[in-house]
Amino acid sequence: MGSKIFVFEPTEIDEQIIHGQIRTHSELLAFGFTAIYGLHTIKDRLKMWQKLRQIHSLQQGLWLAMGDFNAVLNSQDRQHGTMIHDMETKNFREFMNDTGINELHTVGKDYTWTNNHTNSRIDRGLVNSNWMMTMPSLRIQVLEPSVSDHSPLKLMISQMQRKKTSPFRFFNCIAEHPQFMQEVDQA
Repeated sequence: MGSKIFVFEPTEIDEQIIHGQIRTHSELLAFGFTAIYGLHTIKDRLKMWQKLRQIHSLQQGLWLAMGDFNAVLNSQDRQHGTMIHDMETKNFREFMNDTGINELHTVGKDYTWTNNHTNSRIDRGLVNSNWMMTMPSLRIQVLEPSVSDHSPLKLMISQMQRKKTSPFRFFNCIAEHPQFMQEVDQA
């Protein structure tokens, strides 16, 4: 059996978050990670926003909070449902503004939850400024739902390993060397 590439070491667990550190075995990459499951009411989510503010203030280095916030952020985050009111977005917006947290760009589906009538965007990946300065081009892929009414989110880490390739350079004078064709054939 192959070894794991990433290790997650949880440091805090409650009903709405699981927080810890993710690192590669080689320790080339390490970051704080918070898995989110926001409760269903605005009042119940107040503890989640408070806990996320606390984590943000303590987190050193890179941080990603990802999952089901169960909250909309913008008026475009719901389709075919009730109109989004300011009270629904207020706590989320204040958290984002106060902490300077950014949402990672997504690819795939526009909405992450459906009840077959209403579509909402309530699942997200949020990152701190250290993340944006280090890995701003990473994306979250919104996958097709399978056993849930939510679309799974996938951090597209493979983008990190792409290195800028340098162009192939060939000096024509090498081809003029008497043993050039012999070496090419041998290779």
